[in-house]
Amino acid sequence: MANSLPLASLNPVSGAEREINSERLELAIAEAREKGLPVLRSLIETGQINPEKALNWYIQTWKEWFFGFFDLAEGDYSFEPLSPDEASIYAELFTPEIILEGLRRMKNFDLMVSYLPAEKESFQVSLSPSLGLLSLSATEKYLLRLISAGNTLAEIYEHCHLGRQECQRALFAFLTMDIITPVSNFSSARSSETPTWKQLDKILASFNEKCAFIFRFISKEIGPVAWHVLQKSIEDIKPCLHPILAQISLQEDGRMQLPPMEKLAWLFLQKNFRQALIRDLNEILMTEILAVKRTLGSAFEASLVESLEKIGEG
Repeated sequence: MANSLPLASLNPVSGAEREINSERLELAIAEAREKGLPVLRSLIETGQINPEKALNWYIQTWKEWFFGFFDLAEGDYSFEPLSPDEASIYAELFTPEIILEGLRRMKNFDLMVSYLPAEKESFQVSLSPSLGLLSLSATEKYLLRLISAGNTLAEIYEHCHLGRQECQRALFAFLTMDIITPVSNFSSARSSETPTWKQLDKILASFNEKCAFIFRFISKEIGPVAWHVLQKSIEDIKPCLHPILAQISLQEDGRMQLPPMEKLAWLFLQKNFRQALIRDLNEILMTEILAVKRTLGSAFEASLVESLEKIGEG
């Protein structure tokens, strides 16, 4: 985190002043200058502030500074992670969560609305492993269900109880994070093309490639027991899946034994089933990723997600 925030945690919002009076703060500043230490460290070492609270205040203030950039209409930004040795204060923050939180706080509705498609368009939920790692709010989950039902943007505005602006804010967040993708109903209506066997095969091949990768990833760390870990996660989620997909079973190589292609292909012609299929395939990937997290920890989970994002999209 930036060296420009040495006293960032000591602000009225944080409540730090209630624990550190001005005299103590002045002494800490003097000692820090004398020893060439950060003020924060001086306050912690002299027992004037709780270390956990101090770091949490520091991190929260950094977030508030960072979130101010989200409402800017123009800019060229990139994330350049630092190693612990390079950072003055090091904290592991899940990048997608930080971005989602910043998007939730945006107030520039002109910017958000300009990014939304025409109201005649509907959306498709993306097959993204990272979706399951985000802590979506109740309102975001509610809106995602409306989207999954195949509603157009106009229908979402009509049926959503959140109000137009909150819909727009959440939709903007979903679009910019690739959680959903616009699908032009107008173009589909003019086209004689219908969903094809090839499209379905591509979706299922991508899904199974990721399942196999997850199995190899966890097997490398815990051996044969990996199959049983993933099998339990699959059994636990089956009651939440579409009845046809609840028939899946985990194979020895980590891929899923799916229902007959002929049955899936017929259902795939139905728009609502296509949405349900994408949603449920996502759910299966999510539950396997969370099984890896529970078994190996957050560091392995993050590494797995980063690798999954690079495969199966061709």
